[in-house]
Amino acid sequence: MKRIIFLLTFITFSLIHFKTYSQTNWCGDFSITGITSDSIDPNTLQISIAFSASTSTFANYPYIAAIIDCQGDTVATGNMFWFGQFGQSTIDYPVLSNGTSPCEPFSAVFIYADNAGASDTCILSGGSSSLENREIFSIHAFPNPTNNQVQILVPDKYLGSTIGLFDITGKLIYSSPISAGLFSIDLEKCEKGTYVLRLLDNTGAYFTKLMVP
Repeated sequence: MKRIIFLLTFITFSLIHFKTYSQTNWCGDFSITGITSDSIDPNTLQISIAFSASTSTFANYPYIAAIIDCQGDTVATGNMFWFGQFGQSTIDYPVLSNGTSPCEPFSAVFIYADNAGASDTCILSGGSSSLENREIFSIHAFPNPTNNQVQILVPDKYLGSTIGLFDITGKLIYSSPISAGLFSIDLEKCEKGTYVLRLLDNTGAYFTKLMVP
């Protein structure tokens, strides 16, 4: 009898553990599939986001905090609108435009919480070009996360460009021309959270994410 009870307890624990693990959400499961003007409010844009995870996965309280266009300008902001989104679905998320149509490719600062209650911030690409294929990944920020100074390594071709740091609402909190291939940004006065690092040159804007723990 003790052996049976132990076996049942082990199976129950294993199923609970597996279920929790299998429902973990990742930024890679979200993608922008379209952007349209709202049929009622001309100042509102609808950003369609597909969630490719399994149907048993649920993203809690997702919303788009900001839309940043190809020039690095914040052209729209949003707030929490939906209670959540299941996997294998597409939802239109409303954002309030400042009257400027975002040039492509644009990025959405997308925030959600997973089933365990842990929140994450994703930088999603939109438009005809994908930011995933641009040279932002040849620009290294380290250590990341950090609450002190972050080191930025930039290829020489970007010297003379502008580096900017935004909070998740799209507010610019730091901007400076790039004069060296390796330089630092002081984050000691930044509050805990997620920030977007933007490099702006004559070919467009490039983005990556910084975390301040």
